[in-house]
Amino acid sequence: DCVFDNAKLKRLDFHGSSFTRCVFRGELREVQFSDRAFNAEGVTPNTMEDVDFSSASLRQVEFRRLDLDRVRFPIDDQHFLVCDYSAALDRALGQLAGCGDRLSRSMHAFLEVHRKWAGPNQAVGVFNRRDLKELFGEEGGARCEALVLGQSV
Repeated sequence: DCVFDNAKLKRLDFHGSSFTRCVFRGELREVQFSDRAFNAEGVTPNTMEDVDFSSASLRQVEFRRLDLDRVRFPIDDQHFLVCDYSAALDRALGQLAGCGDRLSRSMHAFLEVHRKWAGPNQAVGVFNRRDLKELFGEEGGARCEALVLGQSV
């Protein structure tokens, strides 16, 4: 039941902190949410229930081992949602496998990290277009987005 209004959160790892009925507004940069804290045996895992990021800017935000089925993501020009998240990442990774150019290898490594941390039943994921452009350049960011969304490149 917390509101993080104009949240200028930067380089913050919430570890396994639980979030229930929380709202985030403003920029979150290099923030990490996980299902549980490192070496925290017997602690109830974070399930992120009814968490609202719809008015947030998610910049290099990581969600680790979370299903995110009760999370609202921003729907704007800056972000895009990916349905059937794990399958979409697997498909994109398959298309990038064996590509020898540096950009493809970088995208593959980036998407491998996202796949590694996908929740066991995660249906939807979110990416920030500005993050992709900063990582891969204008054309590379658009290519990465197309690959993840299953569009021809």
